[in-house]
Amino acid sequence: MFYVGLESTKPEVETPVIDLNLRPNLVNTLHQKYPDLTGKGLTLAIHEEKFDINDIDFSNRVIEYEGASNQISRHATEMTTIAAGEGNSFITGRGVAKGTALVSSDFSDIIPDPASFYVDYNVSVQNHSFGTEIENFYGAFAAEYDKNVNNINTLIHVFSSGNNGFDSATEGIYEGISGIANLTGNYKQAKNVLTIGSADTVFNFPEFVSRGPAYDGRIKPELVTYSNVGSSNSTALLSGVCILIQQRFLQKFNELPSFSSVKSILMASAEDIGIPGPDYHSGYGNVNAYEAIKIVENENIHVDSLSDNEIRTFQLEIPANVNTIRVALSWIDVPANPGDYKALVNDLDIVIEGPDGALYYPGVPDPTPGSEILERNVSTGVDTLNNGELVSINNPEPGIYSVKVSGDLLVGDQQIYSVAWQMEDKDMFEWNAPMKDENMPYNGESASYFRWNSTLDDSQGQLIVKWNDGTETLIENDLDIKKGYYRWVPPDTLASVMAVVRINGIDYPSDNFVISSPLRPIVSVNCNDSLLIEWKPVPGSDNYEVLTFDPLLHKYRSTTITADTFAVIQSNDDNNIFRVFPRFNNYTGISGQAINTQSQISSCFLNSFFATRNNDLNGIDLTVFLGSVYSINKIRFFRIGAEDELINELGKEQLLSRILTINDLDPVEGINNYYARILFDNGQVIDSEIASEYYINEKPVMVFPNPATEGDEVKIFTRAFSEKHIFSLISTSGKILFERELFPERDFLRINSVPQGIYLYRVTGSEFNMTGKLIIY
Repeated sequence: MFYVGLESTKPEVETPVIDLNLRPNLVNTLHQKYPDLTGKGLTLAIHEEKFDINDIDFSNRVIEYEGASNQISRHATEMTTIAAGEGNSFITGRGVAKGTALVSSDFSDIIPDPASFYVDYNVSVQNHSFGTEIENFYGAFAAEYDKNVNNINTLIHVFSSGNNGFDSATEGIYEGISGIANLTGNYKQAKNVLTIGSADTVFNFPEFVSRGPAYDGRIKPELVTYSNVGSSNSTALLSGVCILIQQRFLQKFNELPSFSSVKSILMASAEDIGIPGPDYHSGYGNVNAYEAIKIVENENIHVDSLSDNEIRTFQLEIPANVNTIRVALSWIDVPANPGDYKALVNDLDIVIEGPDGALYYPGVPDPTPGSEILERNVSTGVDTLNNGELVSINNPEPGIYSVKVSGDLLVGDQQIYSVAWQMEDKDMFEWNAPMKDENMPYNGESASYFRWNSTLDDSQGQLIVKWNDGTETLIENDLDIKKGYYRWVPPDTLASVMAVVRINGIDYPSDNFVISSPLRPIVSVNCNDSLLIEWKPVPGSDNYEVLTFDPLLHKYRSTTITADTFAVIQSNDDNNIFRVFPRFNNYTGISGQAINTQSQISSCFLNSFFATRNNDLNGIDLTVFLGSVYSINKIRFFRIGAEDELINELGKEQLLSRILTINDLDPVEGINNYYARILFDNGQVIDSEIASEYYINEKPVMVFPNPATEGDEVKIFTRAFSEKHIFSLISTSGKILFERELFPERDFLRINSVPQGIYLYRVTGSEFNMTGKLIIY
């Protein structure tokens, strides 16, 4: 067959903003149950423009690579944060695998990086949150990725499905059918990669996100994860999950899992959403990170190989009280030829025989072209298209089941495959969010969801919040238990509480969690030797802990614990990032965004000093803007003259605000120059810059500078007026050279093309009139 490459080679990032939420995919539950799983010892590669290697959420984990892009991208930084942020910046800076090493490779070349890159940098997962165009064919790029994973079978490529969900394919059997088969890039049609779609917090599918099927009817995307804004974010989240699966597998079996093992684990542990069974919207389901790790933990995985026309069987015991079991088969298929009508080469099949002889086949969506393809019911049977198959059995009878895997017309001597399974118990209720000591809301600001998993027969109950004093607040009297989530906007308070689902008088309590809002400190004083950080009081807090990010330790350390709403910290050029947490009853509330003292606009106590005419024409107001009044003993205000004149003095008891104003009731006619002097408790003195203001009392109009040079800007200060007043410039012969309406109080005129000489100026109006001389030289 002759193939002409039609692949687009212009990648574009596919999500402009970050929306990180780990709870819909139970990553938070995984973190709580397996706190040592961080991805440490493994490397995640980000294939696009370069992420910000100086971001504190990646501190001490970045590996430099000469093949990285020279262009730093916010998008790349956000993808890296979702996958592997450490949370040093904020709660939404905490990604999935906070301990993994990170490396960037340039996506200007879409094909896989050289094999040496993956080997030398220990890369086991590569994130590809970008797309090109809708390409409904199996091209050279797809074949390259399939070949790459055949050569390095522990490597996982994770691709975004794309954000062209409203568009249609321009070629192939799905040509012109809007809303389907719109994956952005032929490399996403590869078989040995994971192409990821999106689901929101309540498992609806954003319509703009691209979906399947693949060009030949295969299931795409394989999985979905959370994102409200696009498949790029979903992809990054799954990349982090893959890293943690690999780490736990490595701990258990002393080797990295193959791509097919990780894929089968993800398939078996995913939550079926949308149409029952595998479909072209959610693939094999919504990723459940916690259940995926449990599959590894319970060693519910079987790896074997078979030859052509062979049937391999292993026994699987299903105990009593199992609600459902999901059994997933996956294998790394050999590359197809670019342009092939059908991508699958080695076709394996799985069937499970029950103890009573009943046969259970995988779910197989109908790939027949049609606009209703996303809504069709999924049947079970023999799958001839996909290199992943999923068998689901509801309410299985206990006993020994035979899992049979067969292959027909296989290329090669042996085909290795992986089978993973997950069982869900009956009569079970467990909380998933918020977990112990987690915050509600998730980020301290927007509404969040209670999340649980229940296989109880009951479908209705009550949702209650139980406070520390024993009181209860009924949140929902008619709770849909089967839904598994409930949206709640907590009160604006600081508290440790417990959620309870009450069903027929039986309570199912959560662990204690925290209700709090982000505490946002500011740097009010930034001196050479010290900093002053302040924040608003949090009602209910006992004290506050201030932490600084130590660039040598690459983590936060406690600086001080104080009951005040400020902290004075000895300045250090290296330690310039701080967070403040409210503490109460041995609990800790949420911190706001970390502050960088080098990027905040602040000065050493004195921010600014201004002189302005009083609105009621009672002299001149002098206003000083302070960073803080901390340790200031007094402030004196001076008018500059032959001898500086003390206008006023504010003592410590009068320093009640950071913005202080006094009035000079007796300024001189014309220009007045002032400065403020700050005297500290330790004897130190700071003088402000000079502030100037003109004052008019006896004369209604003041024109200056006078004399003025040609081209000067002449200032015209007047008393306040409400009616029309005209300024005229007149020669000594009486000719009007210039005339226009004045703005009240202050106006400015540019003197251009006026010969040197003496001129008259005149201001006329209903409220005042004045004439004077203006010299131009």
